[in-house]
Amino acid sequence: MLALLVSVVVTGTGLIWMQRELDRSLAVRPPIVVLDLSAAARETDPARLKTLLDHYRTTAERLAGQGLLVLDRQAVLAAPKGLILTDREVRHAAD
Repeated sequence: MLALLVSVVVTGTGLIWMQRELDRSLAVRPPIVVLDLSAAARETDPARLKTLLDHYRTTAERLAGQGLLVLDRQAVLAAPKGLILTDREVRHAAD
């Protein structure tokens, strides 16, 4: 029981920290972000690909709801590194 409680607290704290990091990195960017889904897909186990796509779609919709234009990396010829949202910055938890 104690292990479950510790696990929930650690997971919750990690998710809050990740959201704050995302908010902080978005605060210094213009209202455009580029999601590099193809790079993440290449590094992902094929069995996990559908889940990864769902997480990216959810993240894109959430960011669009916050007023950001979300572009796919393959549709962008060139972009400053700071505009590209990395796999680490995409929340990997279902909302």
